Amino acid sequence: MTGSESHADEIDPRYIAARRVLLDALQALEPHRHAVIVAGAQAVYLQTGDGDLAVAPFTTDGDLAIDPATLSDAPALEAVMRAAGFELSLLDGHVEPGIWTASTVVDGLEITVPVDLIVPEGVAPPGGRRGARLPGHDRRAARRAIGLEGVLVDHSTMSITALEPSDGRKMDVEVAGTAALLVASAAPPVLTGHSFRPWRSACRESRRVGWRKAMGVAPARVATSRRRGAK
Repeated sequence: MTGSESHADEIDPRYIAARRVLLDALQALEPHRHAVIVAGAQAVYLQTGDGDLAVAPFTTDGDLAIDPATLSDAPALEAVMRAAGFELSLLDGHVEPGIWTASTVVDGLEITVPVDLIVPEGVAPPGGRRGARLPGHDRRAARRAIGLEGVLVDHSTMSITALEPSDGRKMDVEVAGTAALLVASAAPPVLTGHSFRPWRSACRESRRVGWRKAMGVAPARVATSRRRGAK
Protein backbone atom coordinates (compact mmCIF):
# COMPACT_ATOMS: atom_id res chain seq x y z
CA MET A 1 0.00 0.00 0.00
CA THR A 2 1.39 3.42 -0.91
CA GLY A 3 1.52 6.44 1.33
CA SER A 4 -1.44 7.91 -0.52
CA GLU A 5 -3.56 4.83 0.05
CA SER A 6 -2.81 4.85 3.78
CA HIS A 7 -4.34 8.31 4.18
CA ALA A 8 -7.82 7.95 2.74
CA ASP A 9 -9.01 11.03 4.60
CA GLU A 10 -6.65 13.15 2.49
CA ILE A 11 -7.88 11.79 -0.84
CA ASP A 12 -10.64 13.31 -2.92
CA PRO A 13 -13.77 11.16 -2.33
CA ARG A 14 -14.21 10.85 -6.10
CA TYR A 15 -10.93 9.00 -6.37
CA ILE A 16 -11.87 6.69 -3.53
CA ALA A 17 -15.09 5.89 -5.38
CA ALA A 18 -13.20 5.39 -8.64
CA ARG A 19 -10.88 2.84 -7.03
CA ARG A 20 -13.94 1.05 -5.63
CA VAL A 21 -15.45 0.84 -9.12
CA LEU A 22 -12.15 -0.32 -10.63
CA LEU A 23 -11.99 -3.12 -8.07
CA ASP A 24 -15.58 -4.03 -8.94
CA ALA A 25 -14.55 -4.38 -12.59
CA LEU A 26 -11.44 -6.40 -11.75
CA GLN A 27 -13.51 -8.73 -9.57
CA ALA A 28 -16.02 -9.19 -12.37
CA LEU A 29 -13.19 -9.99 -14.79
CA GLU A 30 -11.50 -12.45 -12.42
CA PRO A 31 -12.21 -15.40 -14.77
CA HIS A 32 -10.10 -13.55 -17.37
CA ARG A 33 -7.48 -12.17 -15.01
CA HIS A 34 -4.56 -13.53 -17.04
CA ALA A 35 -5.77 -11.51 -20.02
CA VAL A 36 -6.44 -8.24 -18.16
CA ILE A 37 -3.75 -5.60 -17.54
CA VAL A 38 -4.28 -2.34 -15.65
CA ALA A 39 -3.05 0.47 -17.90
CA GLY A 40 -3.34 4.22 -18.32
CA ALA A 41 -3.16 6.62 -15.39
CA GLN A 42 -4.23 4.00 -12.84
CA ALA A 43 -1.11 2.00 -13.72
CA VAL A 44 1.05 5.12 -13.49
CA TYR A 45 -0.24 5.83 -10.00
CA LEU A 46 0.12 2.21 -8.89
CA GLN A 47 3.72 2.16 -10.09
CA THR A 48 4.73 5.49 -8.58
CA GLY A 49 2.56 6.12 -5.53
CA ASP A 50 3.17 9.55 -4.06
CA GLY A 51 5.38 12.00 -5.91
CA ASP A 52 6.33 15.63 -5.97
CA LEU A 53 4.40 16.54 -9.10
CA ALA A 54 1.40 18.81 -8.68
CA VAL A 55 -1.09 16.33 -10.10
CA ALA A 56 -3.98 14.46 -8.51
CA PRO A 57 -2.63 11.24 -6.96
CA PHE A 58 -5.48 9.14 -8.35
CA THR A 59 -7.47 9.13 -11.54
CA THR A 60 -11.25 9.01 -11.70
CA ASP A 61 -11.51 6.40 -14.43
CA GLY A 62 -9.76 3.19 -15.37
CA ASP A 63 -8.26 1.53 -18.44
CA LEU A 64 -7.93 -2.22 -18.69
CA ALA A 65 -6.00 -3.66 -21.63
CA ILE A 66 -7.27 -7.00 -22.91
CA ASP A 67 -4.89 -9.53 -24.44
CA PRO A 68 -6.86 -11.52 -27.03
CA ALA A 69 -4.17 -14.22 -27.11
CA THR A 70 -4.93 -15.27 -23.52
CA LEU A 71 -8.59 -14.26 -23.31
CA SER A 72 -10.99 -17.21 -22.93
CA ASP A 73 -14.20 -17.43 -24.95
CA ALA A 74 -16.26 -17.68 -21.76
CA PRO A 75 -17.63 -16.20 -19.66
CA ALA A 76 -18.64 -13.38 -21.99
CA LEU A 77 -17.14 -10.02 -21.07
CA GLU A 78 -20.47 -8.27 -21.44
CA ALA A 79 -22.16 -10.80 -19.16
CA VAL A 80 -19.74 -10.43 -16.26
CA MET A 81 -19.60 -6.65 -16.56
CA ARG A 82 -23.37 -6.30 -16.55
CA ALA A 83 -23.68 -8.72 -13.65
CA ALA A 84 -21.37 -6.40 -11.69
CA GLY A 85 -23.60 -3.39 -12.38
CA PHE A 86 -21.81 -1.92 -15.40
CA GLU A 87 -23.47 -0.66 -18.57
CA LEU A 88 -22.03 0.45 -21.90
CA SER A 89 -21.73 4.20 -22.25
CA LEU A 90 -23.85 6.16 -24.71
CA LEU A 91 -22.55 9.09 -26.75
CA ASP A 92 -25.14 11.06 -28.71
CA GLY A 93 -27.48 8.11 -28.39
CA HIS A 94 -24.96 5.59 -29.73
CA VAL A 95 -23.27 2.82 -27.77
CA GLU A 96 -19.58 3.40 -27.18
CA PRO A 97 -17.83 0.00 -27.53
CA GLY A 98 -15.74 -1.01 -24.55
CA ILE A 99 -16.58 1.99 -22.36
CA TRP A 100 -18.35 0.55 -19.34
CA THR A 101 -19.79 2.78 -16.66
CA ALA A 102 -21.07 2.25 -13.14
CA SER A 103 -22.82 4.63 -10.78
CA THR A 104 -21.71 5.23 -7.23
CA VAL A 105 -22.48 7.77 -4.52
CA VAL A 106 -19.97 10.39 -3.39
CA ASP A 107 -20.92 12.82 -0.64
CA GLY A 108 -24.57 12.10 -1.25
CA LEU A 109 -24.32 12.69 -5.00
CA GLU A 110 -24.45 9.98 -7.66
CA ILE A 111 -21.53 10.02 -10.09
CA THR A 112 -20.69 7.85 -13.08
CA VAL A 113 -17.29 6.19 -13.23
CA PRO A 114 -16.04 4.74 -16.54
CA VAL A 115 -13.84 1.67 -17.00
CA ASP A 116 -12.57 1.05 -20.53
CA LEU A 117 -11.85 -2.43 -21.88
CA ILE A 118 -9.26 -1.87 -24.60
CA VAL A 119 -7.75 -4.26 -27.14
CA PRO A 120 -4.53 -2.83 -28.61
CA GLU A 121 -5.00 -2.28 -32.33
CA GLY A 122 -1.87 -4.22 -33.22
CA VAL A 123 -3.32 -7.48 -31.88
CA ALA A 124 -7.03 -6.88 -32.42
CA PRO A 125 -8.84 -9.57 -34.42
CA PRO A 126 -9.86 -8.51 -37.92
CA GLY A 127 -13.22 -6.85 -38.51
CA GLY A 128 -14.90 -3.82 -37.04
CA ARG A 129 -13.73 -0.25 -36.76
CA ARG A 130 -14.17 0.57 -33.09
CA GLY A 131 -15.47 -2.56 -31.40
CA ALA A 132 -13.00 -5.44 -31.00
CA ARG A 133 -14.32 -8.67 -32.51
CA LEU A 134 -13.31 -11.07 -29.76
CA PRO A 135 -14.50 -14.67 -30.22
CA GLY A 136 -17.20 -15.57 -27.71
CA HIS A 137 -17.82 -11.95 -26.71
CA ASP A 138 -20.15 -9.22 -27.92
CA ARG A 139 -18.62 -7.02 -30.62
CA ARG A 140 -19.11 -3.99 -28.38
CA ALA A 141 -17.70 -5.51 -25.19
CA ALA A 142 -14.22 -4.06 -25.83
CA ARG A 143 -12.84 -1.39 -28.11
CA ARG A 144 -9.81 -1.13 -30.36
CA ALA A 145 -7.22 1.56 -29.70
CA ILE A 146 -3.69 2.40 -30.80
CA GLY A 147 -0.85 2.83 -28.32
CA LEU A 148 -1.21 0.11 -25.69
CA GLU A 149 0.55 -2.69 -27.54
CA GLY A 150 3.55 -2.44 -25.24
CA VAL A 151 1.64 -3.37 -22.09
CA LEU A 152 1.02 -6.86 -23.45
CA VAL A 153 4.72 -7.66 -23.11
CA ASP A 154 5.73 -5.29 -20.32
CA HIS A 155 3.65 -5.90 -17.21
CA SER A 156 4.05 -7.38 -13.76
CA THR A 157 1.89 -8.53 -10.87
CA MET A 158 1.07 -5.90 -8.27
CA SER A 159 -1.39 -5.62 -5.39
CA ILE A 160 -4.22 -3.12 -5.63
CA THR A 161 -6.32 -2.20 -2.63
CA ALA A 162 -9.38 -0.14 -1.84
CA LEU A 163 -8.87 3.38 -0.51
CA GLU A 164 -11.49 3.30 2.24
CA PRO A 165 -11.19 1.51 5.60
CA SER A 166 -14.60 -0.15 5.19
CA ASP A 167 -13.46 -1.95 2.03
CA GLY A 168 -10.88 -4.60 2.79
CA ARG A 169 -10.41 -5.82 -0.76
CA LYS A 170 -6.90 -6.53 -2.00
CA MET A 171 -6.24 -8.07 -5.40
CA ASP A 172 -3.13 -9.18 -7.25
CA VAL A 173 -3.41 -7.96 -10.83
CA GLU A 174 -1.21 -7.40 -13.85
CA VAL A 175 -0.09 -3.77 -14.18
CA ALA A 176 1.62 -2.12 -17.14
CA GLY A 177 5.36 -1.73 -16.66
CA THR A 178 7.71 1.23 -16.85
CA ALA A 179 8.69 1.04 -20.50
CA ALA A 180 5.11 0.44 -21.65
CA LEU A 181 3.86 3.42 -19.66
CA LEU A 182 6.50 5.69 -21.15
CA VAL A 183 5.58 4.55 -24.66
CA ALA A 184 1.88 5.05 -23.95
CA SER A 185 2.55 8.49 -22.49
CA ALA A 186 4.12 9.56 -25.79
CA ALA A 187 1.46 7.97 -28.00
CA PRO A 188 -1.17 10.16 -29.68
CA PRO A 189 -4.74 9.82 -28.39
CA VAL A 190 -5.95 7.77 -31.34
CA LEU A 191 -9.06 5.60 -31.41
CA THR A 192 -9.85 3.52 -34.44
CA GLY A 193 -13.04 3.98 -36.41
CA HIS A 194 -12.74 7.73 -37.02
CA SER A 195 -13.97 8.53 -33.51
CA PHE A 196 -13.29 12.06 -32.36
CA ARG A 197 -13.88 11.16 -28.74
CA PRO A 198 -10.47 11.34 -27.01
CA TRP A 199 -8.99 8.21 -25.46
CA ARG A 200 -9.59 9.45 -21.92
CA SER A 201 -6.97 7.83 -19.73
CA ALA A 202 -4.70 5.54 -21.66
CA CYS A 203 -3.26 8.43 -23.63
CA ARG A 204 -4.53 11.80 -22.45
CA GLU A 205 -4.15 11.06 -18.75
CA SER A 206 -0.91 9.14 -19.26
CA ARG A 207 0.51 12.00 -21.31
CA ARG A 208 -0.42 14.36 -18.48
CA VAL A 209 1.20 12.28 -15.74
CA GLY A 210 3.17 9.61 -17.59
CA TRP A 211 6.56 11.23 -17.10
CA ARG A 212 5.87 10.99 -13.38
CA LYS A 213 7.08 7.43 -13.83
CA ALA A 214 10.33 8.52 -15.43
CA MET A 215 10.96 11.07 -12.68
CA GLY A 216 10.38 8.61 -9.87
CA VAL A 217 12.06 5.42 -11.05
CA ALA A 218 15.69 4.40 -11.29
CA PRO A 219 17.08 4.09 -14.86
CA ALA A 220 18.02 0.48 -14.12
CA ARG A 221 14.34 -0.39 -13.64
CA VAL A 222 13.47 1.19 -16.98
CA ALA A 223 16.21 -0.84 -18.66
CA THR A 224 15.01 -4.03 -17.00
CA SER A 225 11.47 -3.30 -18.10
CA ARG A 226 12.61 -2.72 -21.69
CA ARG A 227 14.55 -5.97 -21.76
CA ARG A 228 11.52 -7.86 -20.43
CA GLY A 229 9.32 -6.29 -23.10
CA ALA A 230 11.80 -7.20 -25.84
CA LYS A 231 11.66 -10.91 -25.08
